[in-house]
Amino acid sequence: MLNVKCEEHLETVKKFAEETGVLEQFNNTLEYLSTYGTNTECELFYDFAPHSFYFVMYHKEKGITLKNFECSHCKWTEQSEIKPDVCPQCGGNSVRIIGCTHKIEPKKFWFNGGMIFHINKWSVHT
Repeated sequence: MLNVKCEEHLETVKKFAEETGVLEQFNNTLEYLSTYGTNTECELFYDFAPHSFYFVMYHKEKGITLKNFECSHCKWTEQSEIKPDVCPQCGGNSVRIIGCTHKIEPKKFWFNGGMIFHINKWSVHT
């Protein structure tokens, strides 16, 4: 996913790429950044180098469901994504779900770099 933080700069560079015959290569490099990794988000910013961009790559936020478990024998409770096979306290097999909680984990910084224009092409540098 590509989150552009510099729309005006993007349009200016896109126009430059079209005028100089390198629009396809420009679009391919943007596509590379937007699909890099699994479950990622790339934020694209203005860079001081001509026709270039600074980027920050994040692992996107994700939602998880935590289940509340209880042993009906000893009343042990725990919150987890996975149901235990047996109760860790008494060893019984009477663990049941008593509720659920949905939790959102925020996006996390992964790395940053530049989409740098040099000699009629863009390349990604980290």
